[in-house]
Amino acid sequence: MLNELYRYAVDHGVPYRAGFVAKKPDWYLWITGDGKFQDILPAGENIEEVLTPDVGSLANGTEYCNPLIEKASILLGISLKQNAEKKREFFLRCLEDGSRYEPLFGIAARALENEAFRTAAIRRLEEEKIKRDIFLGLCVDGQALEKRKNVSAWWEEYRKTVPQLKNQGERSICLITGRTAPAMLTAGKVKGLMRVGGHAAGDSFLCFDKDAFQSFGWKQGDNASVSEEAMAAVNAALKRLIEKAPILGGAKIVHWYSGEVPEEEDVLLPVFEGYDLSDAITDGGEESGTTAVADGEREKRRREKEAMQKAKALLDAVRNGERPELGGARYYIMPLSGAGGRMMVRSFEEGSFSELCHNVALWFDDMRLAMPNGRGETGPEKLSVLMTRLLKPKKEDGKEKKGKRWQKENDRINTELCGLDTCILNAAVNGAPLPDEVAVRALRWLRSAMLSSGGEETSGEKTRKTDMKTETIVYQWLKIWLRRRQRMKGAEPIMGERIDPNYPGVPYQCGRMMAVYAKIQETALEKDVGAGVVERYYAAASRTPALVLGRLSQLGTYHLAKIAGADDKKGLGIYYKRILEQIASAIGERPVPKMFSVEQQTEFALGYYHQLSDMYKKEEIKNGD
Repeated sequence: MLNELYRYAVDHGVPYRAGFVAKKPDWYLWITGDGKFQDILPAGENIEEVLTPDVGSLANGTEYCNPLIEKASILLGISLKQNAEKKREFFLRCLEDGSRYEPLFGIAARALENEAFRTAAIRRLEEEKIKRDIFLGLCVDGQALEKRKNVSAWWEEYRKTVPQLKNQGERSICLITGRTAPAMLTAGKVKGLMRVGGHAAGDSFLCFDKDAFQSFGWKQGDNASVSEEAMAAVNAALKRLIEKAPILGGAKIVHWYSGEVPEEEDVLLPVFEGYDLSDAITDGGEESGTTAVADGEREKRRREKEAMQKAKALLDAVRNGERPELGGARYYIMPLSGAGGRMMVRSFEEGSFSELCHNVALWFDDMRLAMPNGRGETGPEKLSVLMTRLLKPKKEDGKEKKGKRWQKENDRINTELCGLDTCILNAAVNGAPLPDEVAVRALRWLRSAMLSSGGEETSGEKTRKTDMKTETIVYQWLKIWLRRRQRMKGAEPIMGERIDPNYPGVPYQCGRMMAVYAKIQETALEKDVGAGVVERYYAAASRTPALVLGRLSQLGTYHLAKIAGADDKKGLGIYYKRILEQIASAIGERPVPKMFSVEQQTEFALGYYHQLSDMYKKEEIKNGD
């Protein structure tokens, strides 16, 4: 695992160096060439990260802080925390010492020590309502200090003079590189896991701090010797991967490929993000207050769209039988979450990139369904959205902000689907069957949606409300589960994305019949339907069909008679009768089961969906839409 992360950093040119970390400031404190206060301005979205001196975990203590880029409260001496002044003193000592290599450091040090300068800078913070915990960089005479060429040489020398920064133990063989080097005593922390239990100051990927790790007389990093330089590469790779990793439940799904696979051909991106190839780009200029932010968002959206297009093209090539020629290229998946300042590796999986492409294409093929209106087919939904349809049905608060609603749903996925989320990811990546719990949860969500889909009051009248687009996700789950179950039995999956009048399963035909009866009632009663056939009978018909279909047949006969009495609907009555006769012929002499198993309930649900989709399509064609 460590070796593959190290190789990723090397192969992809991720900048790393022991004692340094890639970062950028939020704002810059601008200082004139003669040491006077000029302004405090945002750094901008387009500024690139550079390797900057870093003191590692010592920054979380009481005496040390990171040179050159730190919180405004420390630089300007306005922190209310105890011992903050000691941190500021260390910052100023670093600038004074660095002035031997870079004169601009000395100008910055004298400016920050000047009371008039600090007063002017603090007043500017208050005027702009800038938070005190933003990270400030120093820009002297138009030059950003962290970008000066002599910074590296100075910090390499200075950190050797501070005993606490000597992060080296006995010389031994590095487990990552295989070369002899001093063992790193403590590993630096990596930020980015706060939304999944991580610490604001970052989390350690490799650490030893318990007595159990000292039973042979070794302490800290000597228990598993890794050189500081190699661990710097690992942490740099983790930082980049965590930043772009999607969240699923309570973990960030960190994934990468061997050097032979271009990053733009990330075939897992559509699994986590779906296919979103629209041209719409949100312009956040007015909201953000700066053109730079809007331009940054636009550029980021453009890159994401290009990556999605390339991933889709690669999957289409796999689907068409054109296997990617990437030899021994491999993929790596490592879900990460935070736990007490440490990274928790929930699992680690690796495999052939070629097989991954095949399995992801299979996942999308199994998911594909006709649209609810019958025109076109559904695109792959992102995995996090799919999983919301496996949660226990719950009334949503329409007033809740989108971000909070997403976080609440994500927390529920982590709690309610704990363990199941790993099985689902395994199914998408390895082509494995889905657990039966997926079908059980999807069916429960569907029955709940059916029961609550009617009876909405609108202007004194009851109108039927069915959100077929939302429910389509549930049917996608059912189709994936069923096809993989059929494949697991050694048979070629026969459940398709569109209606199949000759499908051999009786439950599927019963589901079609349910859809026709619902449409007959809707046509006959129009706005007077209220709580109709679906709301009253779907749940029972999907589990105990023999007890319900007879009742539906009686209601259907009554409603067909009403349709036949309306001159403008006679053609529809004949159309519905023809479909019912076709379904009855498909069932033949076979008895309708008294109870349906989970697999049969799934076939029933898909038959219902397919039939509705087909009828809506023909309606729209007839109406000229």
